[in-house]
Amino acid sequence: MKIKQILLTITAIVTSVACLNNAYADGHTTRGNHHVGIGYSQMNSTTVAGTTTSLNLSSVSVALGTALNDNFSVEARFGLGSKDHTSRKIDKTYGAYLKAGMYLSQNLYPYAILGYSKANIRSSADGSTVRESDVSVGLGINVDFMQSDIDVALEYMRYVQETNLKMNSLSASLYSYF
Repeated sequence: MKIKQILLTITAIVTSVACLNNAYADGHTTRGNHHVGIGYSQMNSTTVAGTTTSLNLSSVSVALGTALNDNFSVEARFGLGSKDHTSRKIDKTYGAYLKAGMYLSQNLYPYAILGYSKANIRSSADGSTVRESDVSVGLGINVDFMQSDIDVALEYMRYVQETNLKMNSLSASLYSYF
């Protein structure tokens, strides 16, 4: 069932973007095809290790990507987290993603994101680690405030939805294009 949902999502994204003849709005400035970013994420996680525990954790991540064309780009991300009040922390998150989007105006670029993520949450109290990987989906928007090579991005991502770990995040990032 999960594979069917993924394939339907990919088909819907590709079809929507393919139907658009002119993805760039009038007056859009050309920028580099590659980007690097840094972001802060507030993550809501649920771990199941004998008992269910809900965690609110934060993470700082870096991203490196390249545009395939006007509507698609690929991106790799790596993140490290901080401890919460229960001595649990995001040890690391990493993954590879495909972004599909289009410019609505010169400054707004909404996108859907699909990829594969791995996440580790570690407990310093007992030394245990929960490790999971899953297909990730999300929605975001890049905003170019000054028509420069720097964007601000806001994004919601469902990283992992597995038996032992569920992880969602809301992030704010800065991207630079070169």
